[in-house]
Amino acid sequence: MDMKERGANISKLRSGAEVTPKPAAATDDGVCEFWSMIDDQKKLIADVWLSNQSAAVRAKFLSRWKVLRQTPVKDWRRDPYSDLRGDGDGLGEIRFFVDKVQHRPIGYHDRNTFVLVFFAIEKGDKFEPRNTVAVSQKRKKAILEDPKLKQEMNRGRLKLT
Repeated sequence: MDMKERGANISKLRSGAEVTPKPAAATDDGVCEFWSMIDDQKKLIADVWLSNQSAAVRAKFLSRWKVLRQTPVKDWRRDPYSDLRGDGDGLGEIRFFVDKVQHRPIGYHDRNTFVLVFFAIEKGDKFEPRNTVAVSQKRKKAILEDPKLKQEMNRGRLKLT
């Protein structure tokens, strides 16, 4: 994406207009696609979360997403991304700070795909809500064990409104 197109997308985000980034194709060089878990109403949880955020949060998420999706997974590093440890083993967080809030979209890698399963914030080195890791692990397990659920997820098409 060139600078002109990037600027146009950021302007659309600030105005509240819909921006649908082009999906990244999974390739042998490790470039990553993004998927979002679906909720009970068959909506992407990323779309639901983003629709409730400020234009600044949506723009920062879009920026982080674009950097990560163009970076081979093996090169993902802390800020904008960090692997979780302990009970969060197998999960990772996209990290960004906007409006005095540390936002933490949570997901996991499945080959060259990063699947978003939860959205949290961090305060004082702890996630809010407190059950973020447990819920994220439960959702990851459900997706990995249910091929039908996995098929229903709409790959790489996070509608940023």
